[in-house]
Amino acid sequence: MNKLLYRTLILGLAAISGAFAAYGQQDDRAALTAAAGDKYVISAEAGNINFIEGKAEVKSLDGRNALLLKGDRLKIGEVVSTQPNAKVEILLNPGSYVRLGGNSEFAFEDTDLDNLKLELRKGSAVFEVYADEDYPVMIRTPKNSFAFIDSGVFRVDVNAEGVGTLEVWKGKAAVGNAEGETVKGGRTATITPSGAAIAKFDRDEKDDLDQWSKDRSKALSKMTSKLKKSLRGPLVNSFGRFGSGWNVFDSYGLWIYDPMFGGHCFLPFGYGWRTPYGYYLNRSLWYYNMPWYVYNPPVQTTNPNPPSTNPVDPRTSRRDSGRTTRADTVRTSRPSRAGNVKSQPPFVKVGGGAIRPRRGGYDSDGAAPVRSRPIFIPSRPAAKPANGQRP
Repeated sequence: MNKLLYRTLILGLAAISGAFAAYGQQDDRAALTAAAGDKYVISAEAGNINFIEGKAEVKSLDGRNALLLKGDRLKIGEVVSTQPNAKVEILLNPGSYVRLGGNSEFAFEDTDLDNLKLELRKGSAVFEVYADEDYPVMIRTPKNSFAFIDSGVFRVDVNAEGVGTLEVWKGKAAVGNAEGETVKGGRTATITPSGAAIAKFDRDEKDDLDQWSKDRSKALSKMTSKLKKSLRGPLVNSFGRFGSGWNVFDSYGLWIYDPMFGGHCFLPFGYGWRTPYGYYLNRSLWYYNMPWYVYNPPVQTTNPNPPSTNPVDPRTSRRDSGRTTRADTVRTSRPSRAGNVKSQPPFVKVGGGAIRPRRGGYDSDGAAPVRSRPIFIPSRPAAKPANGQRP
């Protein structure tokens, strides 16, 4: 009997050790939190490997090759290479994905939202991205480059000579950089010695990579729609852990890892979003009725040295001299690529309109869209007055 218990104990310890060893190359935070039983993990970073079918490798910055695993975090400069018939889905900035086909090589050059730069060295990739002219996504191939300047679905194929061909399934792109010749939906572009050759292509003709990318978008939108109210607790906790508060006013949303579904999905900050493929996302940050301070934006102004006292209440345009609020911390707006001052957060600009909760409460789905305001304005007080009364 003692021998039986001893063998059972040894086998159990070996199984646990093997499980943690398998997590070794995966995202540490997601793996450890999932192992501990916490349902959700919140992230705002690019580079996580969200899906793998077949075999793929990653070449690290020190030149070593390793098997690529789901949950790995790809760093800038590391190169992913896929075997024939393999498929890999990589998270870009929240809401955007790159999906690699077989015999492909991919790397990050920059992961900043307003300067996202990717490199496709060979093979084929489908990009499902949120973007606009102020927040373009740059794709470089060995012989040419493209810029995605509107949200949409794009495919890039690199031939044996290193020349990239772009297909715009939805959205709008530019040849070379964001100021280059525009390529609209339903058109393909290839760089030739005499310039860009732009022509129509048949969007009804899809290969396995095209169809798989669309199926993944549909599945991930359903995953977002099934996020439970229990996500509110992890959201509140993670907001306090992130020093920047998730970059609420400098991003589109959050990546939510749910072990129940085995991957990340996108939770937008704005309400009423659809994926670039057109699938509706009926969850957003507003659904979870977050604490008032989450919705309190930094004030945007063109004055680099605004007064820090008597701030203007953005809800009523009344001056409030009796309290100090987070509105006293003023962030100067950045010029856009077109030279205009950016007065809207990215999730408002790309999402199509300002979103705020209704005064006095939320509607049945947790929020109400407001699409006529030029800037994001929360309906709640910027801070609680000292006497406990509403202004």
